[in-house]
Amino acid sequence: MKPIIPILFATFLSGCLQVRPLIRNEVFVKNEIEKIKLSEEKTSTQYLIYKGFTDYRVSDATFVEISGYTGKEGKYIIIGYANRTDVVGQGNVMVYKYAVDYIKLDVEQTKLLINKLPELITALKNKKKIFNEIVYSDYRISDELVISINVKNSSTINSTIDFWAKGVKISIPRSSQNNILDRLKVFLSR
Repeated sequence: MKPIIPILFATFLSGCLQVRPLIRNEVFVKNEIEKIKLSEEKTSTQYLIYKGFTDYRVSDATFVEISGYTGKEGKYIIIGYANRTDVVGQGNVMVYKYAVDYIKLDVEQTKLLINKLPELITALKNKKKIFNEIVYSDYRISDELVISINVKNSSTINSTIDFWAKGVKISIPRSSQNNILDRLKVFLSR
């Protein structure tokens, strides 16, 4: 009877564990920004700002990586994300198919992000809410990115910051907000 318990536990875990898709902003930098030619030499730096799982309960994307890039081509923030496109399998064995995509923000767009995020939160804190109402505070940073904060049924701001990247919702835990903002400021000051 005892050998059955570890087998059941392993089966349960295999159905619950989620393997993160491979997102490397370096791939985007090398193929879309730098485009190094034959016999060409380039020097650049990348600065990790945030890397982690998104809030899968409310997010289209499952994993996000935010990094800063500085090189001959300029200074950018790269947001790489993976969103589930398909689920194949039965029972405890599920295989997820992912699409990985990237967006890039220039220095001015990054400054907007740093300044607007706290403003959106303040605007929601001051907004009077009624029962069964969801209040949104959104701002378009670029053609590809909208930041969004919302409040549902109470005076507390929800627990995520939503980035809408090319129509895909990326929900980052609010607990990471100050860390992300601080690292964005450090990156811009370098």
